[in-house]
Amino acid sequence: MEFFKFLTDIFEKIIIIGERNFEFPSSFDNKIIILSMEEYWLNKSRVLKKLDSYIDESKDIYLSIDIDVLDPSVFDSVSYPIIGGFQMNDFLGIISKILCSDKVYFCDIVECNPMVGSDNAHIFYQMIQFVKSKLRRI
Repeated sequence: MEFFKFLTDIFEKIIIIGERNFEFPSSFDNKIIILSMEEYWLNKSRVLKKLDSYIDESKDIYLSIDIDVLDPSVFDSVSYPIIGGFQMNDFLGIISKILCSDKVYFCDIVECNPMVGSDNAHIFYQMIQFVKSKLRRI
């Protein structure tokens, strides 16, 4: 949480894709949006509208991608797999929507754990290349 508090001083908006175990103080309400798999599946169109609005009102964005949000059938090399998580097409579609706004200046991808699950190194590498190809060039 301290890391995100630090980021709120630098970036106008922070988008977190993933499942997090903590809640942010209400002072972060207009700076941080967490897109969880559960919220997405409950009301996909509302979440995408909210995301569009959030992106439109932003000048600069920090994107944090927590890949434990992927369904274990897609990517199981995470410490906290979520059954029923995102399928790869939905996941990449959301990431593309955010990255193609040209407002993302920095991005992190967390939670890959090669000590568990299958050997997903090739999928993780492709994800990194996908994100890298769409990141804004300064």
